Parts: sequence; structure tokens; C-alpha cells
Amino acid sequence: MDYLETFDEEYNPNHKSRKVKKIIAEARLNENALTLADYEKATKSPFVHVQAGGGGGSWAVFQIATEFMMWISARFKVWFIKDYEVMKRNELLAEKNLDKFFAQKNIDNLLEILHNEQDRFDKLNRYSKELDL
Repeated sequence: MDYLETFDEEYNPNHKSRKVKKIIAEARLNENALTLADYEKATKSPFVHVQAGGGGGSWAVFQIATEFMMWISARFKVWFIKDYEVMKRNELLAEKNLDKFFAQKNIDNLLEILHNEQDRFDKLNRYSKELDL
């Protein structure tokens, strides 16, 4: 429940800190399990939804659902962290390649400028020689 409280505090502009703290404290005192339905009802959180009945179920935004999956499955948690590491490594490699690309573009642009300046200098030299004749 600490994760839900922290997540709601961070992302919900209508976060009701007192209500959230109260419902969590009551659940801890009573040693009763706090259900997602209780949490949704008390906090009016836009990040979770519980629907009772035959076609019902519980829905949550990606971050909350992921936290729940990590809580119930160590295998999922290991996979998720491993996948995240691979994604970050690939992101860093892509950044490095992009930096190399832009560095090469800058070098190419500088070489083109130098070449144009050299052409201009050569033309001026030819023109000055023609004037001397």
C-alpha cells in the first residue's frame, strides 16, 4: 500500500493525503487486508478501478500493475529488471551512435566550409595576379 500512496501522491493532482494515510493506518491497526476496492472507494484514485460481478475485475495503470506483478512473482521481477537493463543499455548505445553521427556531421560541415574558403582564397589570388599583370 505504500507504493499506491506514494504513486498517488506523485501523480494525482487531487491527492487526498489524509484519506490515504487514514485508510492505510486503519488497515494496519485492524490487521485486515486492504483491498483495491476499499482503496479505490476511499481515495477516488483515477489509477485503479475495481468492478464486481461476473464480467468484473481489477484494472490499474501500468506502473501499479507492474508493482503488483513484482510483488507476487519474483520471476517476473527478475525478468522485468533484466529487460529494463537491456533497454537502458540499448538507449545509451543509441545515444552514443547519435553523438558520433552529429560529431561526424559537424566535421563534414567544417570541411565543407574550409573547402569553400579555400576556393574563395584561390579566386582572390588569381584575381590579384591578374591585376598585377
